[in-house]
Amino acid sequence: MAGFGTPYIWGLYPGFNMPWKGKHKLFKKWGCDVVSCVSLGGQSILYLADADLIHKINGNGSAYPKPVKEYTVLNYFGPNLVTATGADWRRQQSVSKTVFNYNGWCFLWDETHRIFENMMESTGWMDVPVGQDIHVKHAVDITLRVALLAIANAGFGMMMKWNDDVQDALTPGHTMSFQTALHIVAQSSILKLALPKWAFNLPLPRLRKIRTAFKELEVYIQEMIKEKKDEILGNKESEKPERHDLFHNLVRASLTGDQPLTDEELQGNIYIYML
Repeated sequence: MAGFGTPYIWGLYPGFNMPWKGKHKLFKKWGCDVVSCVSLGGQSILYLADADLIHKINGNGSAYPKPVKEYTVLNYFGPNLVTATGADWRRQQSVSKTVFNYNGWCFLWDETHRIFENMMESTGWMDVPVGQDIHVKHAVDITLRVALLAIANAGFGMMMKWNDDVQDALTPGHTMSFQTALHIVAQSSILKLALPKWAFNLPLPRLRKIRTAFKELEVYIQEMIKEKKDEILGNKESEKPERHDLFHNLVRASLTGDQPLTDEELQGNIYIYML
C-alpha cells in the first residue's frame, strides 16, 4: 500500500497509476500479454492484457488463490466479499447476488435521473435557452455531489435533494452528521486505505477529521442495521415509506436467506459496495 504515494522513478518504479496512464502501451512495447512488475521486496504484480487468460484466472480460485493478506485493510467495517475466500465467499455471495437484480438497477437509474433533474432545477439550468453554453468551474464538484446523493439515496434509502446541506442537524450521540461523514468517507477512502493506522493519530486536522468520519459512519451503519432489522421483522413501525434501496435489500436478503450475514459482514459489504 505504500506505493500509493510513491511517484514514478525511472528504472525502479513505474508509478501507482501506470496501468491507467500507460494502458496498452506497455504490452505493445514488450510484445506480450503479460507484464510482471517486481518490487524490491520480491513481490510481483502481473498485469494482463488477454481476456481469455483473465477469465481463466478469475474462474480458478484454487490454482490462483486470492492474496487475502493484501486485502485485510478493506476489513475496516467488517468482513466482506472482497476479503472472503472459499465457502465463506460463496455464503456471502449467495446473499449479495439477490440484491443486484433488475429492480435494483432500475431503482438506481430512477434515483440518479431524479437527482439530475433536481440539480437542473436548483441551479436554474432548466431555464437556459437551448444551444446556450453552461460554464462549470470544476466538473468534479458536480459529479462528486451526484455520486454522493446516489449513494445516500439508492444505497442507504435517504431522500436527499441537491440543495440539502451536508452540515445538517446532528443526530443525538454523534459528533458529525450522516451526510458529512458519508461525504468525507467517499472522498478519503483511498487515503484511509493507503496510510497506516497510527498516521490518523497525528495532530493533523485533515487526518483527524477522516478518522472521526469513519468512526461516525460505522456507528451510523450499525444503528441503521438495527433499525432496519426491527422494521423488517415487524418490531418497529417505519416512519418513512418503504424504499427498495441497496441497504434495505441487503438486510432483508440476509434475514430471509438460509445463510444470513452477521452484522459485521453487513457493515463490511455495505462499505465495499459504496466504494
